[in-house]
Order: sequence, then structure tokens, then C-alpha cells
Amino acid sequence: MSFAPVWAHRLGYFLSPQLDLYRNIAAKFPEANRIMDYGCGTGFGLLQLAGTAKLDGMAAFRIPLGIDCDEHAVDVANRLLGKVATFRVEDWADMKLTPGYEGQFDLVTCIEVIEHVLAPGRLLKNLAASVAPGGCLVVSTLNHNSQYRKNNDHRSKFNVDSFTAMIQEECSSPFITDFKLTDPVDDMSQVTPVVAVWRKPSIA
Repeated sequence: MSFAPVWAHRLGYFLSPQLDLYRNIAAKFPEANRIMDYGCGTGFGLLQLAGTAKLDGMAAFRIPLGIDCDEHAVDVANRLLGKVATFRVEDWADMKLTPGYEGQFDLVTCIEVIEHVLAPGRLLKNLAASVAPGGCLVVSTLNHNSQYRKNNDHRSKFNVDSFTAMIQEECSSPFITDFKLTDPVDDMSQVTPVVAVWRKPSIA
């Protein structure tokens, strides 16, 4: 895999990397109805996932759920975006998954959050458990092998190998790709962020 020079190919990524990724996810999963974004912050990424969905060939308005452990961020999100999304304060990296969330969502996203938590494996377990049979989980993180956007303050410093290994502990056969959700990356890739896409097996 090769990239054009940073100043050309990645200008949009430097300016709004997370919004770019949310837009790509919205385009890739237009039929997802029950959507949850963990680590939603003030909700502007999640806003990309709100709006009209194609459900059984019919247009429907979807209202996604945003969860974050930061009470102030959730308060801002509720005040600004409460009419198009629902927001709750919870910390899934520090608790067992509430039974009411198990298998509830067609699409679960966690965008550049998992590297910030003390227990990324526990968070991932809860995220995977919340996905409905046949639904998808999309998790992204920065690649610390990359020359782009390094952050030494992260609690976990993932590269493609370590991120893939963690995902595979809870999610069988994940698709590891770049932020455009198109090209699989190899172990030596320096693309950032790295994105894992996992579809939960359907119950026969």
C-alpha cells in the first residue's frame, strides 16, 4: 500500500480525522438502525451517524446512542444535539456490561478511544457483547508505528500487530483496514488510524 504525500493525500485527515472516519462508517453501513458510539464526547462524530437510514428498502430516521464517561461532555452533547441523538454517562472500561445492552445494536463504534482507557480488553469485551447477531463493531486507534499524529500520552500505544492481537481475543476474524475502510493493512504498515471491523455471527 502506498500513499500520496502527506500535504496532499492526508490534508483532510489532519484537519478532521475522526469526522472523516465517521463519514466513511455512515456510508458503509446505511442500513444500520440501532447505533451506539462509545466515547462519543460532545457528539459531533456521532452526528454523522444520525439521520436517514435505508431499512428494508424504506427510508427511516435513526436516533443513535452516544455513551461517554465524561459528564461534562455528555451534558454539552445533550444540550446541542439532544434532538437527533441520545446521550448517557457510563464507563464501560470500569464495569460489567449492563444486561439491557447485550446484543442490542446493529452498529457499534469506538473511534480513537480504546487507547485512552486503563482496561482496553474489558472495554472491547463489553463493546463486542453489545453488538446484535449479524451486527458490526468498528474500533479504531492510532498506529504508534506511524509518522502521523503520534501521541505519547496514550495509556496503550498500539501498532497493527498489537491492535490486531487484542481485537482477536474477543472478535474472531476481524477485518483490519485503514481509516477509509477499504484496504487491508499488513503488519508493517504505518497507516493511521488502524481500524478493526468485526461482524458478529448471526444466530442460526
